[in-house]
Amino acid sequence: MWSGVDQMTAILQRLRDLFSAWDRLVPMGLLLKLVPGVVFPRDTRLLDIGGFRPDGFAFGIEILNDDQTSMDFVVWVLMEHVGLDQETAVKRMLDIHTEGGVLLTAESEAEAERIAAVVVSHAKERNYPLVCRAVSAQQGHAGGALGASASLRGLGVR
Repeated sequence: MWSGVDQMTAILQRLRDLFSAWDRLVPMGLLLKLVPGVVFPRDTRLLDIGGFRPDGFAFGIEILNDDQTSMDFVVWVLMEHVGLDQETAVKRMLDIHTEGGVLLTAESEAEAERIAAVVVSHAKERNYPLVCRAVSAQQGHAGGALGASASLRGLGVR
């Protein structure tokens, strides 16, 4: 026979199992709204700012923070289109929020452009102003055909 404590422990464990890390973003998101994030101007190039470039960075995407794009959307984009697992996607979303943006590596310039294009498309569909663009360390700025066109004013790119 189970004691009251054993039953409560089992119930709490079952509840923990039912709620994924994704669901725990809601309270975290509410908490982060109390702590203002860093928001750079939309034309900011993270490659020009110290501390953003990962070691060995050649090609990738930069995502800038804004105060309109939802955190859960950013996590979804990072999982769905960048291929990050949920835990890493949440950490990178928090980096974007607290540091003002992030540079993520891609295997090629073409892959970076593909990712940026699809992220921008999804953001536009949801009316988010997220800034996401393909960048190349060789160029030191947004590269390829996307360049500044990947930034969607009023549509939602972080």
